[in-house]
Amino acid sequence: MPSSNSKPNTSLLLLFLSIFLLSSLSLLTVTTAASAVTLNDWSTSLTRQPPSSSPLKKKQFFGGSFKGKASSSSKSSSKPSTGDSISAISDVYVPSSSWSLCTSSNLLEPSTISSLFLSCSSFLTSPSFLLTSPGSNTTIWTLTPPPSYFGSEYTIVKSSAYIPASPLSVTSLIMDSKKVKLYNSISKGREDLIVIGKDVNEQRKIVVNRTRPPMQKVDCLFKTMMASRRNGDGSYEIVSRGCVQSEEELKGCKGSTIILGYNRLREEGEGTRLEGFTWVEAKGVPGVVARKIGVKGGKDFVKSLRKAFGGE
Repeated sequence: MPSSNSKPNTSLLLLFLSIFLLSSLSLLTVTTAASAVTLNDWSTSLTRQPPSSSPLKKKQFFGGSFKGKASSSSKSSSKPSTGDSISAISDVYVPSSSWSLCTSSNLLEPSTISSLFLSCSSFLTSPSFLLTSPGSNTTIWTLTPPPSYFGSEYTIVKSSAYIPASPLSVTSLIMDSKKVKLYNSISKGREDLIVIGKDVNEQRKIVVNRTRPPMQKVDCLFKTMMASRRNGDGSYEIVSRGCVQSEEELKGCKGSTIILGYNRLREEGEGTRLEGFTWVEAKGVPGVVARKIGVKGGKDFVKSLRKAFGGE
């Protein structure tokens, strides 16, 4: 039989349950409203614009003004400036990627030639040259260029010799294209394309020389810038650097290049002390063979010059 106080207990339980449900509903309503306000504020902050009275200032990026697109200074140029071209080709060593800048116009620039004379004069005394062939009349040194430069697989040959003629006479002979066969036995003739300067005291030119080396079936074509100058002490300098050649120029020939040539001629006794170096690209010739040919060529060049002036 049920207890007499069961009804009051049931009523009390129902009262507590009602209070709990009302409290939960109120809390849920407040939380939802707060979330809505927070979300609304966040959304508004994203779309809020700065006041018109305080415009945004330009910012500086890597030294240039940022304007929404690349500035002219940050764009890469496919055509280097004249200054860049001269800097790249006026040193002894030219990066392979820059050799295409060795055009006739770039090499004839007075600043290019002046820089080349300075570079070559300093390079001539480099301790990196190794004595290869000592002699009383002619001494030969060789040097292997560092990699990654144009023509680095070919040896640079340095020579020192006595020529029985004045510095002016020797310089004039070397610069005269009509007399090239007097000291270059394999030349088939050299032609002046451009000549600037009336005499060898200050002259620069573009020449084309055809040669037929032994055991070669086709001519080798050299297109070269040559320059000469007289110094204050009476000595002379001659510098040569190859020019890039077009396919049209090379029709029926094999392109070859005088990568760099330099001669310093100063008075010694009744004659001239000639010191210089040559660096020639010999396409298709193995490095070891090219080195031997270069050494022989250095000796033959000096021997031919002496012979041209009546020497031994």
